[in-house]
Amino acid sequence: MSVVDGQTSSVDAPSGAAAPATSEASASTRAPNIAILIVTWNRWEMAAAVLRALSKQTFPIDRMDVVVIDNASTDGTTEQLRLAFSPEMLVTNPTSDAHLPDFRVPDERAGRNRLGFRSLTVVTNSGNHGGCGGFNTGFAFVDSVLQKNAPDERPDYVWLVDDDVDLPADAAEQLTSTAEADTTVG
Repeated sequence: MSVVDGQTSSVDAPSGAAAPATSEASASTRAPNIAILIVTWNRWEMAAAVLRALSKQTFPIDRMDVVVIDNASTDGTTEQLRLAFSPEMLVTNPTSDAHLPDFRVPDERAGRNRLGFRSLTVVTNSGNHGGCGGFNTGFAFVDSVLQKNAPDERPDYVWLVDDDVDLPADAAEQLTSTAEADTTVG
């Protein structure tokens, strides 16, 4: 798994990662899978705008596992996102230590999220762990939950996205194509 973010160093990249598919004719290649982490606190409307922008990416959204980390918001963030987008999983993390997550993952996933992502999860922290702690919660979720997916569904990249960013429609495509073209990037 590699990290795609201008501010983050890389972690071990998978050997032989597949290049992004450029046409339906290239059936032997596939677009990489991206786990997208969004940390928010008391800004559910901003997080919702970022989710909508992600759903309009030129990159295949069915290759995106989106995880929103709610840092113990008091404005109803988790409930608002549940009502608006129907995430497959609502996960609680009742720990006061960001580095020691205790995910309470439901046994069954709900139906399909309304935005068309491969998956949409909201992880609710019991305390505000800040931006760094929130992203660490997201990394731990990727490691403990998403990495257990079938091999062809595991994330190839993790993308850290702030909840107040303005995303161009080709952002995911540009990031992944750059990372795929140069294994020293990421």
